[in-house]
Amino acid sequence: MKLKRTLPLCLTLAACAGLAIGGTMAYYTDRAETKNTFTLSEGVNILLDEALVDENFVADETQRVTANTYNRIYPGAVLPKDPTVHVAEGTEPAFLRVKVTVQGAAEWLTVYTGDPVDLQAGFDKLFNDVNADFTMDDITVDGTDVVYTLLYGAEVTGGEDITVFESVNFSSAFTVETLTQYFGGTGASFNIDVVAEAVQSATFENAKAAFAAYDGVELEPEEGEELPEEGEEQPEEPGDEQPNEGI
Repeated sequence: MKLKRTLPLCLTLAACAGLAIGGTMAYYTDRAETKNTFTLSEGVNILLDEALVDENFVADETQRVTANTYNRIYPGAVLPKDPTVHVAEGTEPAFLRVKVTVQGAAEWLTVYTGDPVDLQAGFDKLFNDVNADFTMDDITVDGTDVVYTLLYGAEVTGGEDITVFESVNFSSAFTVETLTQYFGGTGASFNIDVVAEAVQSATFENAKAAFAAYDGVELEPEEGEELPEEGEEQPEEPGDEQPNEGI
């Protein structure tokens, strides 16, 4: 905007004449501006799948599916199951969490570990070649189902493919009696479901903090760590969740 100032009109009297002195004067002005363009990121986008397994328990790596059905399994069988998280190109750096729910395992994992059941040892014996970059964050029991929560140890970025484990052991220690006790006999079934979740990492110190915000829970402070001041809000970031169902 140009600012103008008008000088007052001055009248000087002279003999037999009048002389008017006046006019309009403007300040020197200039105007500059910058225009910033903000483009939203592509966010977080993941896909969870596994190799297709045929009726003979042979995996076809060229065909990826979100569920497999294993029929006529038997004690001692090693069942291919390689749940793999694919991080889409363009995805922002993110933290990754995987939840593995094993139906009824709070009871039948005793076949793997003895009684009383050791849920961590049961996980270690049930799954083969677990990715060493995952750590066990939590083990919970929901009825008789066991939920294993794994955190990936580094940020994930677009284009990565991360396999959780490679196969499942169906223990050779199962007998007709234990199959009947825990599954109701031959012909029964159970599920192993896998869910992957990712949260953009930009405002979080680590995966545990990111998923605490995602879940809407407060972290217990580490020794010597101070809790946030009352009224401070933890940032929440959008996430992406991909289920993978069936053993």
